[in-house]
Amino acid sequence: KMGDSEATELTETDGKYTIAEHDHMIVNGGDEALIRELLSHATTFGAPYLEINIYDEVILSSSLYLPEIVNMTIENWEGGTAHLIVPKGVTLYNDGRIAIRENGILTVNGKFMGNLPEQHFVNSQFIVNGEVDFDQNDLEKMLAEAAENGTGARLCIPLTLTKDLVIPEGAYLHITGSGSITVPAGRTLTNNGWIDVELGGSLTAVNGGTVKNNGGIGIMSNA
Repeated sequence: KMGDSEATELTETDGKYTIAEHDHMIVNGGDEALIRELLSHATTFGAPYLEINIYDEVILSSSLYLPEIVNMTIENWEGGTAHLIVPKGVTLYNDGRIAIRENGILTVNGKFMGNLPEQHFVNSQFIVNGEVDFDQNDLEKMLAEAAENGTGARLCIPLTLTKDLVIPEGAYLHITGSGSITVPAGRTLTNNGWIDVELGGSLTAVNGGTVKNNGGIGIMSNA
């Protein structure tokens, strides 16, 4: 089922979909089939942008690829819970953007690959019981891009440094929600940019690990 017609620019003529230049598709409820249908048509017709808003529970029945054009939001502003579940044996590969917002949950019992989701609220959750294909090398790539573009990188999973890490000048690192960085013995985190620890995230040096702060570190009251 579709959302408000004024926000939807998908038409159907003789069983064939036409996707407008600026696409804003809203998916309500647990209609996984519609999500896959929209993704298929958006890819086929070369849509520049596809927005998918999940307000209820969606359980993936098989692996799913989200291309770069996708902006997926998992949220429920009406007091319910929006929940995207990746079951065991299923992979969610994200080349787009996933934002977990108010009352939103993304649970990975299978595997998650690609761009990490973003947590924006205290009551948003990224629950990993399976596997997330992400390591320190991926974080360093995110930080390099953030420094080049003057933007932020968001970390929402636990990460223990396996080597020294430098936050470059001009980069913003947001450690949010389920995210954490642990600096173990013999490792150093050097911050030349800005680090925000928020929404339950943490930054911890243990057993003689070192944090050198040449930039700024903000600790939010909910961290």
